[in-house]
Amino acid sequence: MAAAGVSVSIFNVISKLFNIPLLGVATSFVAQDISKNAMNEYSDSDGVFKKESKNSRRPIEVLEKKQLASVSTAILLAVGIGIFEALALYVGAGSFLNMMGISSRGGVYLKPDVVLKQASSMRIPAERFIKLRAIGAPAAVLSLALQGVFRGFMDTKTPLFCVGKRLLMTVGSLGAVILGASMAARQAPIHMAAHQICYQVWLAVSLLADAIASSAQAMIASSYSEGDFGRVKEITFLVLKTGLVMGLALTIILGASFDKIALLSTNDAEVLAIARSGILFVCASQPLNALAFICDGLHFGVSDFQYAAHSMILIGVVTSAFLLYAPSVYGLSGVWMGLSLFMGLRMLAGFTRFMSKSGPWWFLHKDFHNTKVNVN
Repeated sequence: MAAAGVSVSIFNVISKLFNIPLLGVATSFVAQDISKNAMNEYSDSDGVFKKESKNSRRPIEVLEKKQLASVSTAILLAVGIGIFEALALYVGAGSFLNMMGISSRGGVYLKPDVVLKQASSMRIPAERFIKLRAIGAPAAVLSLALQGVFRGFMDTKTPLFCVGKRLLMTVGSLGAVILGASMAARQAPIHMAAHQICYQVWLAVSLLADAIASSAQAMIASSYSEGDFGRVKEITFLVLKTGLVMGLALTIILGASFDKIALLSTNDAEVLAIARSGILFVCASQPLNALAFICDGLHFGVSDFQYAAHSMILIGVVTSAFLLYAPSVYGLSGVWMGLSLFMGLRMLAGFTRFMSKSGPWWFLHKDFHNTKVNVN
């Protein structure tokens, strides 16, 4: 269990480091592109927009729809990234495990029955797991690319620039997560196994908020590109309320069912006892998780990638500093205190941006009554 937990953590970090920047940014651009193409679908040679008449008669002159060659480019990039990930995982499995504190060195004997350092029992099975998992990396990346193919790119330069910003954000996020896993792995195999149970439950339910954030991102990007700030404001408040209610509901549900969920992973009494120390943080952090993910999605919807990247780097640094200290004092609870701090700071950064009257969310402080404004 512990070996699998370490291996899955490494695979998730390596894959998300490249997959999230490539796929996450694309949603906003394709939504904006679809909206703009819909507005320009019927135009004359002077670029004057013509609405379809009530009797459904189409205008004589119609521009051809814009072809996005970047769709095939995204698939090719996914294949290339998948191959790179597979090679990195297979060749660097040992190095990644060393970074996580899973030693391969045998015991060093100075005197009979005195051992200074002992190889981790997780090392061999963890390394085998990573190498086998690496084989499926290209298929995993390609499947994600196929799901995101409808997102596409508006052009070949702007999305790549934003992917760079998104990469900075991902580095800040994964840096804190992998440090937390490393701190758990350095304590004992059973601690790592317990941490992995808590983390997988935490991650699984967080994906519910991420799904809502993705939907809101697409809707906001479309309305924002049309200048319909009234609708953007309405969607924003609705999604934030939904996220809060969902987070509170998940807190109650997980608090009542965590023991049964943990039993699906292991029946080891020691592991389950340690995993229970993380229940409070896993459950209590759900409202923070939901609002943090949704805030990120909303910022992506208005293409506020620069703020998201810079704030995530700062949050990652603060959280990492906390994680370097807390686990040595509070054990596994210290790791989860750090992860809860991480999500809380993400939520705070998101709401701080919403409160600014000079940023891209200035319209939240005004009453538009569904008035459309040209943002081009």
